[in-house]
Amino acid sequence: MGQTTKRIEGYDVARALAIFGMIIVNFTIVMGSGEAGQDWLVFFVGLFEGRAVALFIMLAGVGLSLLSRRAYQSEESSARQQAIRRILKRALFLFVFGLMLLPIWSGDILHSYGVYMLIGAMLIFASDRHILLASVGFTIGFIGLFIMIDYSIGWDWEALTQTDFWTPFGLVRSLIYNGWRPVFPFVSFLLFGIWLGRQDIRIPQFRRMMIFASLVILLVVEILVMILISFSTPVLGSELSIFLFSRASMPPMPFYMLSAGSSSVIVIVLMTMLSERFNHTIGWRLLVVTGQSALTLYIAHIIVGMGIIEAFGWINGGQSLAVTLIYCFVFYAFCILFAQIWRLRFARGPFEWLMRAISR
Repeated sequence: MGQTTKRIEGYDVARALAIFGMIIVNFTIVMGSGEAGQDWLVFFVGLFEGRAVALFIMLAGVGLSLLSRRAYQSEESSARQQAIRRILKRALFLFVFGLMLLPIWSGDILHSYGVYMLIGAMLIFASDRHILLASVGFTIGFIGLFIMIDYSIGWDWEALTQTDFWTPFGLVRSLIYNGWRPVFPFVSFLLFGIWLGRQDIRIPQFRRMMIFASLVILLVVEILVMILISFSTPVLGSELSIFLFSRASMPPMPFYMLSAGSSSVIVIVLMTMLSERFNHTIGWRLLVVTGQSALTLYIAHIIVGMGIIEAFGWINGGQSLAVTLIYCFVFYAFCILFAQIWRLRFARGPFEWLMRAISR
């Protein structure tokens, strides 16, 4: 782990990109326009589906590493206990606040974040080897659950809601197995992010290795998916073949985890590389500040962004994908503007400040 305490602004820019991707994916779902556009627009939106959230979760893991860096390096028991307490307080804050957002947007991820961070607190000082093994284990564990438990139980797929979510069994099942972003396997992204945050990402050799390995994995997955779907379709039928071997995030099969995880690593490493070249440009500074308010902007896109969609009657309102994307870009531009104005007076976004104050 690098000893320097200088902020790595490439992480902030990656968070800004993750927020942008989540805005596109979630607004497209809410407005029901995912297929109502030209092929290239559908392809563009598809680039973010399942990948933006993977990037967001992996960056959360990186953040936990940075939060606990001094305690990890010092190996002092009191410092480690304090770091764990801070993480647990943040986990509780995100879990409770996420539950409050669910009536507005059933696909909220903050309540799941709270559970991810609880697991992260338990493993935050584990060795690199154990962190990576746990990351793989949660991905494999989902396959076991998928074999044993009907993935569609509790789901109303037309309304995209879980009918028994607010029951004890439904809540636990959703969080652990078949919710929008369940612990199995999504916590794997957070755990890998913890490992990545421990590495010195400024070392050129490490960057090249990570990008090369991620590109190879991404390419192999894409080829394997095409081959498996092609050969299994005559036996299983096209619908079941695509269901089992696709890179869709629901259900989050291993091909999705590998594809979304490798693309997330590529984005993170590339942003840290580009930061050294463009960190003094206006556009880069705008994205850095935006990424530092990622939690606030995530909440804003649910409360404000989806509130506007509802006010204009755009929920499944027959809008074209082009109109949806225009709204996404305009809303994100206002997010960038808000982040800059807020930064003129305050060091942190409002919800970043609140979470930090609660977790002291």
